[in-house]
Amino acid sequence: MSDFLAGGTIVQVSTSAPSTFDAAGYGAVGGLSTIGEIDEIQGDIGRLYNLLTRYPLAGAGRPRKRKGNYNDGNISLPIAVDYSDAGQNAIRTAVASMTEVTLKIILPTSTIIYCQGLVLGAPVNLGGTESFVMTNVSIEIVTSSTGVGIVVV
Repeated sequence: MSDFLAGGTIVQVSTSAPSTFDAAGYGAVGGLSTIGEIDEIQGDIGRLYNLLTRYPLAGAGRPRKRKGNYNDGNISLPIAVDYSDAGQNAIRTAVASMTEVTLKIILPTSTIIYCQGLVLGAPVNLGGTESFVMTNVSIEIVTSSTGVGIVVV
């Protein structure tokens, strides 16, 4: 399959960390709850390096480029608020914690993306008379101490 739509994607969250940052470790994580009522997954998942550029005086304007530090991405989840949803409640709890959560993103192709993330916020937007009460969850993907960010299975 060369392309597919995001419809049908499921996002699950757990406050448990994997024992190892690979498919086996993530696959053994318990306590996963599906986050309900997600409208879309915004942001970029995956490693992106900073570009370092310098212009040596003797280089006739030819830049020297190197990779710098990297970030494994961030996601934003616009969600219709449901205070009885276990996944949403886990996210709200994680906002007050400095500990990473485990995310399991199941694509319609059955491909699974695992990662750890810090939940930075989940502010509620009440809107107007014809608005759904929404929250916009902000998650920064973190890299393990062994340098693993995203695991795709």
